[in-house]
Amino acid sequence: MILTVDAGNTNVAIGLFSGAELTHHWRLSSRTHRTADEFLLHLKELLEYDEVTADAIDRCVISSVVPDLTQAIRDGARRLLGHEPVVVSPTITLPVRFAIDNPAEIGSDLVANAVAGHALVGACVVVDFGTALSFT
Repeated sequence: MILTVDAGNTNVAIGLFSGAELTHHWRLSSRTHRTADEFLLHLKELLEYDEVTADAIDRCVISSVVPDLTQAIRDGARRLLGHEPVVVSPTITLPVRFAIDNPAEIGSDLVANAVAGHALVGACVVVDFGTALSFT
């Protein structure tokens, strides 16, 4: 299973996938003062509530546009799962290229949108109705 975490300015959306199927999903508020220990405990309780064991999770992918939360989520997930999560950024190896001067300035949400759009349909425009409306 793959645990996905999308930390936005309003909410942290958490999903658990078995193959392409979303089997579980949860939402936490984006509190920038949340610690790695707090995220670990919240995640552990959510998994236990839905009777999912941490050892059933093979991978974890994190997309975060909230720098103050990124490290806490990464550290909490690493401690719970026992392996290093992948943090989405334009600096990791991806199947898409970004035609801008400084790809490091692209938010991980836009990177994830571009990769998902490419995987699902190829060349496309992705519209994200998050805290801010964006087109990728």
